[in-house]
Amino acid sequence: MARGSSERNGHALTVVSYLWAAGAVGLAVLSITTGVLLLAVGTCLAFAAEWGWNRLFHFAVVRSHAEAPAAATRVTSTRMFVGGMVGPLAFGFAAHQLSYTVAWLGRTGSLLGAAALVAIGRRMITGRMGPPGTQKQEGTN
Repeated sequence: MARGSSERNGHALTVVSYLWAAGAVGLAVLSITTGVLLLAVGTCLAFAAEWGWNRLFHFAVVRSHAEAPAAATRVTSTRMFVGGMVGPLAFGFAAHQLSYTVAWLGRTGSLLGAAALVAIGRRMITGRMGPPGTQKQEGTN
């Protein structure tokens, strides 16, 4: 794969990590707010940012694995669906057993962790990770 295409894929993943970080801010607002205005702002920020990422993520995965896009999206989709099943159960359990504040903060932490992992993955894809001198140079594989 040409370096230029990996740069574009890396950009898409950067946007995904930014969306997740913005969503985490909205979730943090939801965890601490009691006012209607902040509740509306937190809800809009959390869910607008959080729900915009999946197509962009799949775009980056397909572009990175053009030789086998179905296999690549199968792997990522499976994990997304598992998260879609486990996440609400964990949130409901935390809200019921502890409090909604703890549940929202737990969701905030998981989203920030995911954003960090995507940022690390982006650096791995674009070859900008590792000790100095081990990064990919222009025109090398």
